[in-house]
Amino acid sequence: SLLLVVRRGISAANGIWGRSAQPALRGVSLLAALGLFLALGLYNPAYLVLARFVPGFAHFRVPARWLALWAFGGAMLAGVGIERLARGEMRLGWRAWAASGGVLAVLLAWGALGGRAAAVTMAGWLAAAALAAGLMWLSRLGGRREPPLRRAPALGMAALVVLELTLSARTLPRAHATAPQAYTSLRPAAAHLLAAGEGKQPPDRFLSLSRLVFDPGDLPELRLLYGPQISSAAVYDLVVSAKHREVLSPNLPLAFEIPAVDGYDGGVLPLTRYLALQRAFLAEEEVSLDGRLRENLTEVPDGQWLSLLNVRYVITDKVLDAWIEDIFYDLQFEARLSAREAAEVAHIPPFEATTLGLVSYLEGAGALTDGTPVGEVTVGFAAGISRTFTLRAGVETAEGLYGPGVAHVQAHVGGHFWPDRPEGNDYTARLRWDEAAVPVSITVQATLPEGWLVVRGMSLVDERTGSFQSLVLSDRGRFRLVHSGDVKVYENLEALPRAFVAHRAWTVEGEEDALSLMQASDFEPTAEIVVERGKGLEAEPARPEAVRVVAYAPERVEVETDLTAPGYLVLTDANYPGWRAWVDGEEVDVLTADLLFRAVWLEAGHHRVVFAFEPRSVWVGIGVSLAGMAGLLGLWAICIYNRRVTASGST
Repeated sequence: SLLLVVRRGISAANGIWGRSAQPALRGVSLLAALGLFLALGLYNPAYLVLARFVPGFAHFRVPARWLALWAFGGAMLAGVGIERLARGEMRLGWRAWAASGGVLAVLLAWGALGGRAAAVTMAGWLAAAALAAGLMWLSRLGGRREPPLRRAPALGMAALVVLELTLSARTLPRAHATAPQAYTSLRPAAAHLLAAGEGKQPPDRFLSLSRLVFDPGDLPELRLLYGPQISSAAVYDLVVSAKHREVLSPNLPLAFEIPAVDGYDGGVLPLTRYLALQRAFLAEEEVSLDGRLRENLTEVPDGQWLSLLNVRYVITDKVLDAWIEDIFYDLQFEARLSAREAAEVAHIPPFEATTLGLVSYLEGAGALTDGTPVGEVTVGFAAGISRTFTLRAGVETAEGLYGPGVAHVQAHVGGHFWPDRPEGNDYTARLRWDEAAVPVSITVQATLPEGWLVVRGMSLVDERTGSFQSLVLSDRGRFRLVHSGDVKVYENLEALPRAFVAHRAWTVEGEEDALSLMQASDFEPTAEIVVERGKGLEAEPARPEAVRVVAYAPERVEVETDLTAPGYLVLTDANYPGWRAWVDGEEVDVLTADLLFRAVWLEAGHHRVVFAFEPRSVWVGIGVSLAGMAGLLGLWAICIYNRRVTASGST
């Protein structure tokens, strides 16, 4: 029905491109056509040209939103069509009927073949089209009748359109609202981050990784509380929202004011420089063009890059963790060690244990024979006492992808917990000591002649009671578990603050040179920086430098420093054009450090640094706006003057 009245509205333009066309209807028709044309996005070759050469056009992230123009134009044309029906001006020829019927047939076929519409929905479409066609035919036959009779088909058509729009709107998300707690309630992980950031200026960033396939621990309670009040679909939406709030995705950091490292409303401006910085430590396929980071990661990035980005907390779920023989093993991090490489547990909670449970496998070591030493585990206790255990191929561990060509026997398989690779084997072993004691250090060193020893997880076990304490081992940073609930929250123990001083700097001319230098294997992002068009530096401070953020606001940041050696003050926020800086009241250049961040040069001594966002483009825009307003006022004054002159001349 809506299609037919829109078609009538278009014909009301009396030939859109003809000389007698109504300008208003022609503009509305063009607006609707433009919206449909642009909504095709990548399926429209012209869209790529516009995105490439028209300034600001590429900022429209969702081309389908151009359908707002189509909806507006269609509504205007529908109104015109119903108005002309009310006047009895019905002159649709066979071409108009054929065009409307053809478009309707194409839409019905599209819905049927694509599975986008149920049979009941398509039957409703056909019934509405038949009723609309009948009403329009009655309007044509009633053209010579009295006005009340002529208006009856138009009123029926208007009622049919309203009914159709009402029923269609019931499929929209806003018609299926769930409980308000889906947005307002606070989950434990978010509460932990809020508490940890209390009093910090600014709070440290976080990174979350989750596929959202876990069940909330309070799922039965949610169903019990809300099941009698809302529909099952609304309960499902509430549960999904609870999982999103637990990991603060996709853009909930903005709602809770917890800064994230994600470029999707997380707290980092998603500039092209942000994408370049991601390429320094991520594979190309993990870099999203719109700045999203969480959705593209399959594992936690190297800790030193997280430290540079001020990421102190990492949120993950427990889907890939394992329960083996009634012992829980945290498999989020791992240590992948070649010969003579070592990794140490960063934090060991006080726990009296008799055994260390180990989950591991070998990679590229299939040629090793039974009993070949592949690693050593050293457990340190109080008073300098330690125990060293040898890991052997075919005994404590074995080749992960075990097959006929492996030279050693298969060790005890604890399970298959490799992400997306169920054929992988995880082997378990228990390393026991004589008496129950509290370990204070645990180190794993690889000794195998070839391949890698991969330690996926470990837990302290008290075999007297069956109690346990899972540990975190990683060769890519120092992390400790600080919260365990439906999800886990880890603390990056080496995270840099938002503002820090670097005493070792390399200077480059542009983005490509900076990226090349940062991608080098020997680059240390927590110990050195790359400055564009600055000056090189290598100094040794006499003591740890004092840096304190005095005030932090979106457009103004104040930092106090006390340096024993010259260095760069780095603020790990985006260096967007328009940021200015003053050191002790004197304006200085804001340099770009590590592709994205703001940096200023400081000499030794006490300094107060102020960053302020004062883009000159704002004043240019104000000037253009004032000039435009003055021009409009001038035209208005001229129009009034001409009317008065015309009126006085006619009298």
